[in-house]
Amino acid sequence: MKKEIIVEDDMIRALARLLRAFVRSPRHCLKSLFIRLSLPFIPAKVILGKNLTPGQKMRFLGKGKIIIGEGCLFGVRKGGGFWDSSCELQARYPDSELLIGNDVWSNNGLTVVASKRVEIKEKTLIGRNVQISDSDAHGIHPGKRRSERGESRPVVIGENVWIGNNVIILKGATIGDNSIIGAGSVVTGKVFPPNAIIAGNPAKVIKRIDNPLGETNE
Repeated sequence: MKKEIIVEDDMIRALARLLRAFVRSPRHCLKSLFIRLSLPFIPAKVILGKNLTPGQKMRFLGKGKIIIGEGCLFGVRKGGGFWDSSCELQARYPDSELLIGNDVWSNNGLTVVASKRVEIKEKTLIGRNVQISDSDAHGIHPGKRRSERGESRPVVIGENVWIGNNVIILKGATIGDNSIIGAGSVVTGKVFPPNAIIAGNPAKVIKRIDNPLGETNE
């Protein structure tokens, strides 16, 4: 009987602590609960920065390293496709790296697959249903497509890049800082300069962004 009373007291104290925490910071508690419910399994090599906002369901897959910076947001309820998609971040192999900088914001349906290395630098904005991959996934030779890993080349997306809806970024692509990738573009393995508007299939520079820092000549 005494043991039962002690157990009940412990449960009451735990519930009281949770209630006090919710009263002090309800938004933080609800966000933590959302993360726990939507991320049932987070591999040991996943590092999440502070103030992560999982706007929709997120999935972390693979055996490699995933590092997400501070203040990142993945998914927007009003962004379209909220209920029938999820954000999937995959570092496929033990030596794979997927690095996301601070303050990266994404709309719904983002998929990033790193076979070797994918880096998205800080303050990048990502539209809806964007796919980023650094690998062919399968070998080119018909007889080896089921057994070979496929060619991989790192993908690097610079700071403050704006990626439009339904963009596909393929292996070997490097996007310069402040650039914009037009909706529906397919970006192949090229090095693109900073301050450029990139669009098409295959994507190419169609315009330069003049005065990207907003400076005035006075």
